[in-house]
Amino acid sequence: MDASVGLMPDSIGSVTVRGSGSSWISNGTLSIGATSPGCGTCGTAQVTVQAGAMVSVTQDTALNLDSSLHLEGGALATAQIDLQGGEFLWTGGSLHVDQFDDDLTNSAGTLAPGRPPVGTANETAGSTMILGDYTQQSTAVLELEIGGTATGTEHDFVNVSDTAMFGGELRLALINNFVPSGDDQFIVFNADDVLGFFNNAGDGQRVDTVDGIGSFLVHYGPTSAFNPNQIVLTDFEIVNLPADFDNDGDVDGDDLAQWQGDFGLNGMSDADADGDSDGGDFLAWQRHLGSGGAPGFAVSQAVPEPSAALLMLFGILALDRRREKAGSDARGFRSS
Repeated sequence: MDASVGLMPDSIGSVTVRGSGSSWISNGTLSIGATSPGCGTCGTAQVTVQAGAMVSVTQDTALNLDSSLHLEGGALATAQIDLQGGEFLWTGGSLHVDQFDDDLTNSAGTLAPGRPPVGTANETAGSTMILGDYTQQSTAVLELEIGGTATGTEHDFVNVSDTAMFGGELRLALINNFVPSGDDQFIVFNADDVLGFFNNAGDGQRVDTVDGIGSFLVHYGPTSAFNPNQIVLTDFEIVNLPADFDNDGDVDGDDLAQWQGDFGLNGMSDADADGDSDGGDFLAWQRHLGSGGAPGFAVSQAVPEPSAALLMLFGILALDRRREKAGSDARGFRSS
C-alpha cells in the first residue's frame, strides 16, 4: 500500500519515526508533499527518521515541492529517492537506496548499498546509483559489504554519474561467511571523477574488515594502479586469529575444547599473550567466535557473557589443575 504525507494542496503534514525498534513500512511508494501542479499555496510536509528507527519503502520515495526528508539516525531503505522540488537532509543514520536522482551529500551518516528485507536490518549486498555528485564529509562513512565475487549481488557497488568527493571513513565488511582469496579483485565504486581521500585509507593502504578477519589493499585516485576513478579492493590477507587455539584457520567449538584442556596448566591457549591459559583467553574466544568463515558459525555470534560465578569457577579449575600438577610432581620425586 502506498503512503503519503501532506498530499493535498494547502495541507501541513509531519511524521517523526524514532526510538529503538520503531518502524514505518510502506509496501508501495512514499510521497511527501503535495503533487498537484499549480496548487498555489501547496502547504508543507516533513518526514524525520531518528535514532533507533527503521523506515522501509519497497518502491520509490518522492520529495515534492515544499517537502523535506530528514535522515538523522536509524535507517532508511528505499528503491529510489526522487527530488521533485523537495529536500533530502542527511545528518546521521544509514541510507540504503538503489537510486538517488540528484546530488547527494553525506554529512555524518553511513551510505550502505543493499536494501535489507523489509522491516529488518539484515546484511545484504546490493548497488547504489547516484545521478549527480556524491560528497562524503569528514565524519561520514561509506560502508561496503563483500559476500562474493559478483558485483552488485554478492558484493556492494556504488556508481556516481558525476564527481565523488571523499572524506570520512571507508568501512569494509565480510558477509555470508565469505572469505576472499588473495587473488580476488573487487570493483566496489565508480565515478566520472574522484577527488579527495578517506581519513583511514589512502591509495595503496590496507583497510581491516570490521570483523577483524583480514584486510584489503585499497586502490583509488590519481596514483592508483587501476582506474583512478574507481575503488578497487585487492590482495586480501587473513589476520592471525588470536583465539584459533588449534590453528585450523577459524574460531569455533574445537578451540573452546582446546582452551578447556589447557586451562590453568600452560600457555598453549594464550590469546592475550599473558603467558597462561585463563579466563581472559575465554573472553578472546568469545569475541572472535565465528571468525575465519567456519561453516555453521556467524561472525560475532552471540555468546552469553560470563557470570561472576563462572569467573569464580575459572579460578577453582585453575587451582585444581595446579594441585594435580603439584601432586604429579611429588609422586615423580625420589630421594637418593
